[in-house]
Amino acid sequence: MPAASDAKKRREPKNAERIQKILMNSDKMASLGQLIAGVAHELNNPISFIESNVIFLEKYCNDLRTVITMLESSQTMDADVRAKVEAYKKEMEWDFAMGDMENILKSFNEGATRIRSILASLSAFSRGNRIAREEMNIHEAIDNTINLLRYKSRHVVEFETKYKANPYIIANRGEINQVLMNLIINAIHAVQHKFENGGKGAIYIHTHSGENFVYIDIKDNGEGIPDIYKNEIFKAFFTTKKEGEGTGLGLPISKEIVEKHGGAIEFESRAGIGTCFTVKLPFGTDEEIDVPKDTHNQGKKS
Repeated sequence: MPAASDAKKRREPKNAERIQKILMNSDKMASLGQLIAGVAHELNNPISFIESNVIFLEKYCNDLRTVITMLESSQTMDADVRAKVEAYKKEMEWDFAMGDMENILKSFNEGATRIRSILASLSAFSRGNRIAREEMNIHEAIDNTINLLRYKSRHVVEFETKYKANPYIIANRGEINQVLMNLIINAIHAVQHKFENGGKGAIYIHTHSGENFVYIDIKDNGEGIPDIYKNEIFKAFFTTKKEGEGTGLGLPISKEIVEKHGGAIEFESRAGIGTCFTVKLPFGTDEEIDVPKDTHNQGKKS
């Protein structure tokens, strides 16, 4: 088939160029991981100062309010002084200020907790650059991934998580984080149209255990995968996204990572209803499994 052969030849230079860019970026990503770890470590100290100082500030404010209340209830306070205190309280809107002070202190605490959570997520991802496999909590990995993506996706999608699995597996933390990141980002993109049309998408992430495996279901209520693409999505460089928005490598790389861990990725998709990817991972092995290269077109549930 000359036409098919010509098309293949035209694709080869583009694919080679993409591979070269990916290899160039891999070193940058390794350096970025080290940078993230360093920044997260440096930011932990000032966040600790903020958290501890807010606790003291909250105590001082409560003590001050108690002193003022005691003075007001005292029978020895001069009438003129009492009148001035009441006038000043009215001028400063005392009741509102006291309530607002509580809200401000609460927002300080919530903000510091949020920053601490983001730093913990970044640290978890940077630790994942290590090659060795180790025990990891898959539920924490999911939460960290959602945490990192929540700011970007908070107006687009609502997440629902239900964890019923034994969460501890032996795995390469960085690779599993990469799989979760790829699948959840794909799910966010799948529901983007709902936000653009004034609605909000939903992503359900559920886990359960069976035999010697943990199962992770990542389900969205997006548009679904058209039938004509279902046999293509695990092929390298296949993408339906616009130029520059996707490399077409997220799913094939994720599939290879999972299979190296002795697991599998499958999916079900219905047009107009959504897609569910199921990641099946064994509870643990220190050995990497060789993955036959001809398995990358598989994965669709029958």
